Amino acid sequence: MSSGARPVGAIFFHERDAPAVSDQPLVRIGTWRMIQSARLTRHLLMVLGSGPLRLTSPVARVALATMRVTTQSGREYELQGPPHTEGLSFEMMNAYTSAALPDALDVSELFWSELQFAPQQVTEAEGASPQCAFNLQVNS
Repeated sequence: MSSGARPVGAIFFHERDAPAVSDQPLVRIGTWRMIQSARLTRHLLMVLGSGPLRLTSPVARVALATMRVTTQSGREYELQGPPHTEGLSFEMMNAYTSAALPDALDVSELFWSELQFAPQQVTEAEGASPQCAFNLQVNS
């Protein structure tokens, strides 16, 4: 047997659905990435607690003042900081994206820069709510 490093693999599977939105209306996340699907919908991918990954339903809107992302399901995710960029959690999220969504793009840095440089004041526009600096286009 060789004494060199051995490759490590991971198997991802859908273990369970997220709790009902009424049971968990807000999730605070520190370890996250933003993924854009081939259909141009954006989804948060995050590590919860000690390791489970969650990929959200499409993002419906973003509130700059609170750094909250609301998905089509109605659940809010409060971003606790910039996208995660290193370590095992980062590698797990990259591996999951490659395996489960091979045509998707990681747009985390672009999304974060959009948040940092978006206007702080909002004028009401078609489909925009006053509390949100911008609403992401939602594809049906």
